[in-house]
Amino acid sequence: MIKLMRAMEHMGALYAATQIFSESSAYAVGIEPDPDTGEKVVKVSLASEPPVTIGTLVSDCVHNLRQSLDHLAYRLAIEISGSDPPPNEKTAGFPIHNSNNGFRSNLATKIGDPEKIPRPIIKALTKLQPYNSREGKHLAVLRDLDDRAKHRELPVCVGLLLPIEAGVVGDDVVLKSVRTGPLEVGETEVARFETAKPEVEVEIWGRVKLGIVFGDDSPAAGQSVGEYLQATRTLLIEKVMKVLMPEHLRQHNGLTRAVRGTNRVQSSLGPRSGELTEPASTKKDKCELDHT
Repeated sequence: MIKLMRAMEHMGALYAATQIFSESSAYAVGIEPDPDTGEKVVKVSLASEPPVTIGTLVSDCVHNLRQSLDHLAYRLAIEISGSDPPPNEKTAGFPIHNSNNGFRSNLATKIGDPEKIPRPIIKALTKLQPYNSREGKHLAVLRDLDDRAKHRELPVCVGLLLPIEAGVVGDDVVLKSVRTGPLEVGETEVARFETAKPEVEVEIWGRVKLGIVFGDDSPAAGQSVGEYLQATRTLLIEKVMKVLMPEHLRQHNGLTRAVRGTNRVQSSLGPRSGELTEPASTKKDKCELDHT
């Protein structure tokens, strides 16, 4: 659990770094007319990519989350073998395999003699494999992210997390196109509104949700970094540690403190939101990004 607690500390530092970046006016949102079509175009202007320190902190979070699984596997190996260090000291680790054959063939080196492993433990480990459950697929992404982070920082960038939540006042106004995902430095069109009568002014309002996301060249491409890390921490506590960690080790290894700490950082890495407004009384299209 020490590694899990360490990951939570890194999340706190990551939150501080993302706050500084988001408050540095690194990006802005605006509405402008398309001179050729008269459509209202919503664009995000990004001045720079997130600093390298954010990618480093993300990599540290991922590594400690993954290591918490390997530490759990080592404890299981001790319990099953009855010796410390266990016979498989050099190979012990949490098994995450893409096939049942890979899982079964590596169980002895990762955890211990299959004949000595309690059936509930084997059942729980089997359920957590990528080919068996959504939780297993999530763990496979964690495995792949950690493998990637061993040699270089994980790629992160600013991204549009959700489609624009917008409403309009006016006749024959249609949301023609919308996109989500990573944004490049410079201007990126994220939505387009079409009006039957371009000369008629309409009111458009809504929210633009931006945040730090994993880059395209990543096992978690396009996913919100904050949401992924929060979901991973919760998964490890609720579906892995509470199920697989022996009862007498939970308090000793800080599981109770980790569960309590979950509430303190639950919303630390959430998305930054901005108001998208185009007042009907104003001739010039505009948008304000009001961080909350």
